[in-house]
Amino acid sequence: MNKFRRVFLQIGLTVLVALVTTLTASAQISFGGEPLSFSSKAPHTHSFDNAMTVRLIPDFNPEDLIAQSRWQAQRDGRPAQIGQVIPVDIDFASKAELISSERGVDVYRLQFKLEGARAVALYYDTFNIPEGGKLYIYTPNHENVLGAYTNATHQRSGSFATEPVLGSELIMDYEVVKGGSLPNIKISGAGYIFDKVGGRPITDQHYGVGEDMSDATCEVNINCPEGADWQTEKNGVVQMLMVTGNYMSMCSGNLMNNTKGDFTPLILSAAHCASRTANFTPTQNDLNKWIFTFHYEKRGCSNGTLAIFRGKSIIGATMKAFLPIAGQSDGLLLQLTDQIPLRYRVYYNGWDSSADILTSGAGIHHPAGDAMKVSILKKAPTLSTWITTNAVGGTNDHFYFRYDIGGTEGGSSGSSLFNQNKLVVGTLTGGAGGCGGTEFYGRLHVHWNKYASGGNSSRMDIYLDPQNNGQTTSLAGTYRENYKPLPSVPLVLAQYRGDRVDLSWHPVPVGEYPSSYQVEYYIYRNGDYITKTKDLAYSDPISQDVIGYGMIRYEVSARFIYPEILEGAEAYAETDKTPADLAIGDLQTKIKPTVTAAANGGAELQWKIPYLSQLVSRFGEDPNHDYRVFSVPYVTAEAAQTTNPPVGVVIADKFMAGTYPNKVSIVAVEVMPSAPDSTYFLFLKSGEKRILQKVTTPSDWQNGNWERINLTNPFKIETSQMLFAGIRMPNKYQNNRAIRFVKSPDNLYTITGKKISYDNGLTFNGYGIPSLVGYLAIKYLVVNTDATQIDMSLVQEPYAKGTNVAPFPELIEIRIYKNGVHIDTQGPTTTSYTDGSGSTNDEYELELVYQGTGIASSIAQIENNSNAVVAYPSVTTDRLSIKNAHMVVSAMLYTLDGRLVRNWDSLQSGVTLSLQGLTAGNYMLVMQTANGTISQKIVKK
Repeated sequence: MNKFRRVFLQIGLTVLVALVTTLTASAQISFGGEPLSFSSKAPHTHSFDNAMTVRLIPDFNPEDLIAQSRWQAQRDGRPAQIGQVIPVDIDFASKAELISSERGVDVYRLQFKLEGARAVALYYDTFNIPEGGKLYIYTPNHENVLGAYTNATHQRSGSFATEPVLGSELIMDYEVVKGGSLPNIKISGAGYIFDKVGGRPITDQHYGVGEDMSDATCEVNINCPEGADWQTEKNGVVQMLMVTGNYMSMCSGNLMNNTKGDFTPLILSAAHCASRTANFTPTQNDLNKWIFTFHYEKRGCSNGTLAIFRGKSIIGATMKAFLPIAGQSDGLLLQLTDQIPLRYRVYYNGWDSSADILTSGAGIHHPAGDAMKVSILKKAPTLSTWITTNAVGGTNDHFYFRYDIGGTEGGSSGSSLFNQNKLVVGTLTGGAGGCGGTEFYGRLHVHWNKYASGGNSSRMDIYLDPQNNGQTTSLAGTYRENYKPLPSVPLVLAQYRGDRVDLSWHPVPVGEYPSSYQVEYYIYRNGDYITKTKDLAYSDPISQDVIGYGMIRYEVSARFIYPEILEGAEAYAETDKTPADLAIGDLQTKIKPTVTAAANGGAELQWKIPYLSQLVSRFGEDPNHDYRVFSVPYVTAEAAQTTNPPVGVVIADKFMAGTYPNKVSIVAVEVMPSAPDSTYFLFLKSGEKRILQKVTTPSDWQNGNWERINLTNPFKIETSQMLFAGIRMPNKYQNNRAIRFVKSPDNLYTITGKKISYDNGLTFNGYGIPSLVGYLAIKYLVVNTDATQIDMSLVQEPYAKGTNVAPFPELIEIRIYKNGVHIDTQGPTTTSYTDGSGSTNDEYELELVYQGTGIASSIAQIENNSNAVVAYPSVTTDRLSIKNAHMVVSAMLYTLDGRLVRNWDSLQSGVTLSLQGLTAGNYMLVMQTANGTISQKIVKK
């Protein structure tokens, strides 16, 4: 009888395999710092020693569990399994070994190795650290570091958990004053995570192997323009890593406000995240191990950037309300075991429990374990009933609609639906999923007290509205004591000056942090801290050793120093690092034009502008790299989860294209083959665009040589998406050799961001392929154009080589010389010139004048001194002035396509130049002085 009744076969958690995100060291349960062994000079403190390693071999086949989990998820809505806990019984004090005693501190170590795991988490029956002791957990390559865990970490008794770290190995270091007590830590399980997982990259050279697994063509980052109106509400959204028995899975949730205003840490999610039946399955021992993470997002809109793992975690919860998916509204309310610290700076979201139907709204969630996304609803939903073959919900207990922008996927389940007033009105159950798919959200109005006859665990009103016994229909969200997230440095600029790099940056916005906070800026070069300052600029003296192969990455972060220590644990907070890439190298600035006799006398000059290039790899230009043969093993139908074995296998490394300049293309790829006469395909993918170009290594190829393959057509890099570069091998033999890989230093496991595909790169899975130790031996040549076709003879050799692509310099003018004498200057897009007094016997040369980051000054640069010639303001509406204009002989204003639009002669000091009548846009002002030409970019608004 219900006209809104519909039948669906899938649930939100089953659209894609749920992912789990590794958390950062800055959790409530840890207090930062670095293990002493990192700075120790003793070689044995840096090794992964087999003698002290606990080796665990799973008694299950991960691929079987993945297949079984997906089948179960599609059949009955069970959260997709991402891992399994291997039971152990290990007493840290009995197993750990003393590895060093230095600086008055004993360091005890215990190591774990779970062969084939993508990430490892540890679970405990007991976790107590004596006063003065510190525990760190980290990967052998030091990329993931958790801790320090102290006596304040887990002061209650009972089970506990620590966050996952990427890879199959982890190290536990316990530090205590010499002769001090060992901790009482009983490890009861090791979480063997075998499905796609997100990771916490410490440097930009390393990526989580599961990041960006959501639908990049569909999902919208929370920091895109679509999410601009939801920047407050996002700070209450959490990822939930759940353990039920030995079963590991993931959902999304949301921190809720309550009418008492006591900031009870209540998390709203979906009941099916805990149990698909009418009974609540997890035990309290299970709930004690659930991990909740805030603030996992990408800083910008591009999917081609790394997620910022500001994530702060709380471990453990109790169940308050459970309204099952079977027969009711699929609601779950949890209370975190610990209060959320002020330093987490989270938002307690408001809610609307009325029967009103929203007119528009949004969902904020973590689809497929990815960074936070937003989906936009522009219309009113209808009411409907959730029905599958295994579960039927309560009548009209759900909202039903399709998102206008974005969608949901596995891992989104339990996330909140917000109405037009930014108040929570529902929780995601599921639907068809993806862009344009149907959505079912359990209504908060129904969670409220419709099923109150079942007792306190069947209602949410008494927890969200304890002040008014459930009579309140809406409550605004709030920050606790106004502790809002702190702003980062908006923009960093870098300019090479020959013997130094001048850095400048925009200040963190005043008004977005308390005036009582002091602000310092911390500066990093290639990942290493170099200095701090309270200024907004720094000059970094550099040498050729620093420049290396021409690529430098600078980063600036803001450190906010509190007037007093916050909650006895935090004296300051350091925000995200804002990068600025710099490419330093020699450019070809002199070219010869083609000279012919002009029809009306004189000489006709013609030329083509060369393309600048940079060479990019995952491993940089170190001549001492160790290259090893990489064999792609044969992939069976079972491993690929297909009816037949795949025809080919694509393996590709992942590059952070979101930090690249706009309008750049790949024109060539370099590989180091493993043998002559190898046949394979180059593979490139950016967004929906991908290419496969067949390659056969020459028979005379010599071992250790690189082979450069020019692409048939330039491959435009889509900076809104990640870039994948690799090879495709035919899946015919037990071992397919085509390429070498770069072995990581010290034989440490390196997270490569490598992806595996069985369908020519349309989708990436990764089952059945072992991890690489290192990076694919592949490089690509990037040029400063997005033209669909170019003349490869015009591509200069790379002036910089590294792991990033820096902004290219800007060609601002072309100087024409005849017989060594400067005769004229043309705009940057000019390609011909007539010299009425010239002849074919004259010697002509062109000088290309560039300006921009990373370019040594070939023209007079604008300096901040009293004698500088400077046009100001550089961004103006109708006029500008020139400082020291008496030094300027003439000034010309060009459009960026080289068209002269203004010309001024005989300038006087303090002169004002009018731009009235010109259209808004970018222009180049060229000022002739006795000391040379000064060019400056002008923006007319």
